[in-house]
Amino acid sequence: MESQSGLGIYVNKSRATVVCLHRHKVKECFSVTLSEESTEPVPDLMRQVAETCVEKRLTFSDVTVALDCTWFMQHHVHSEFTNLKQIGATIRFDTEEVVATDIANLAVGFAVIDTKENGTDLNVFTADHAVLSDVVLTLQSHGIDPVRVIPDVCSLSQVIGHDINAKTYAYSDGLFGILSRHNGYFLRYSDKQGCMPVRAFLVGTQKNKNDVLTREILTTMASTSATAPEGLMIYDATDSTDPAALAERVSIPVEALDWLAVHGAGPQALAQGDDPVDCAIALGAARMTGESSLNFRNDFMPFQGKKLRLQSAMKWMCFSMTLLLLAVGGRMQAKWFQVRQDRGLLHSKLAKDHQAVMLDSKKTTGLVADLAREKRKIEALKTGRNLQGRNSTSAKLILMLKAINASYTKAGLDVEEIIITKDVTVRGSTSKADGRQDFAEAIKKTGLGHPVSSNLDIKQGRWPFSINVDTETGRAKP
Repeated sequence: MESQSGLGIYVNKSRATVVCLHRHKVKECFSVTLSEESTEPVPDLMRQVAETCVEKRLTFSDVTVALDCTWFMQHHVHSEFTNLKQIGATIRFDTEEVVATDIANLAVGFAVIDTKENGTDLNVFTADHAVLSDVVLTLQSHGIDPVRVIPDVCSLSQVIGHDINAKTYAYSDGLFGILSRHNGYFLRYSDKQGCMPVRAFLVGTQKNKNDVLTREILTTMASTSATAPEGLMIYDATDSTDPAALAERVSIPVEALDWLAVHGAGPQALAQGDDPVDCAIALGAARMTGESSLNFRNDFMPFQGKKLRLQSAMKWMCFSMTLLLLAVGGRMQAKWFQVRQDRGLLHSKLAKDHQAVMLDSKKTTGLVADLAREKRKIEALKTGRNLQGRNSTSAKLILMLKAINASYTKAGLDVEEIIITKDVTVRGSTSKADGRQDFAEAIKKTGLGHPVSSNLDIKQGRWPFSINVDTETGRAKP
């Protein structure tokens, strides 16, 4: 589940910048500065951050700390694996070969640059255990347990990669140059890979930032095998860079970028006299959610906070509930099988008792059909049909005579012939035209069947007819 509120802390050697988000909006942005008398820089800064959060009554669910680039090293490492779990299991051995030193006192985080057939190219970051321990333990002692500790350049790429659009950046593959008051950062952006950190460097006190950028850009392009970027976007917090002059030196288009100053926590930072780049890094840290391979805490002092304990408890509760439901389901199914078996035994016993009391002990089915047959016999007696049923010849003749008697006078009947087979056929004539219809209605009322009349041409003042009645199905034949 995505966090509704987060706290991002960017810490360097003399200053810490904090951004608090609530529902993805900046709720608070502030900075604390280390006093000159301090002998423990990191613990003192973290203590001031925690105390200020209490004073401002900030509430948050996730805490992420971004370390300044002076406290970590970045390396380009190639892994023979492409699976992230395999890379995570072997990354320390691969990194130790690159740094050529004992890695026992270093925490490692990595990000994938590119995946190839022969393995994966990685950006690997290493930080000293002592710095991480000071950050985490001091915050924990004040009731704040950071979920992640990440490099500042990765936090900055989180901001740029999250908010970039066509209005702020026109190139499909280019380079970002971000200058704060004390550090510089290069980030590569492409439509395919998104925003990836390239390197971080110290700016120092040199006033001519064009010289610094020219040197660092050429060094960066020479140290990587990637193709030259389409263009360079520069943001300088000190506003001392000349894009036109820089473009002539590095031979690629250069444009100024004021986006960090007007976006996110930038306006509030400028109003307070803070560095917009520092606030952007803290903002990126506050936006971090979920697991990340860049998290130094995955390798050193793994996070065991309230959220993780809650997740672990939920997993065990779900596992226990699953076992309980399976047990209850098995018990209910066993009872159902038992009831079904008892019902079968009872049915077999009652079937034997039923056969014993019936007139025909061999007949155990067809009782409904027997009742229907008896009902038809009673109806036949009431309607004048004999016990042989309505399909017998005598019954058909009785019903036909009944129809003749009912309509003889009214229709002026003269019956010449009655043929009884499966059907009944009557031929004759009437004294008037509608007499044939009257006779057909009389036949229908007896229930013998549906009559179909074949009317013939008038002869000698009488209306001949031939009526056929289907007594088998009750449907008339044409």
